[in-house]
Amino acid sequence: MKHLDGKRIGGDHTTFIELAGEVSDKLLKISGVDKVSPGYIQAGIGSGRGTRSVKIIDDIGSVLLKIKQSGSAQEVRVFTKDPQNIKLELAKWLRDQDIEIGFGDRT
Repeated sequence: MKHLDGKRIGGDHTTFIELAGEVSDKLLKISGVDKVSPGYIQAGIGSGRGTRSVKIIDDIGSVLLKIKQSGSAQEVRVFTKDPQNIKLELAKWLRDQDIEIGFGDRT
């Protein structure tokens, strides 16, 4: 678990699973990110075999990330006025880190 704080971290809590913390650190360095808001952590998801994946989803007024790592999952919402740039920069970084990437709709 990782704790982040600052004026651009929002939501009811500031605890991230490890991968969500790494992704959020990267996002906060990208120009155009207004706020990063972590969701609740879900444990006991999947096999827990060390898989690391991020699904990038367009949402109204934000980009929603569904992040899974080693049997845990967490949603992270990214508020920005430039979602296309944020998705592109994040996808490039995830690819370079050998993290599985998916894209989808909010369903």
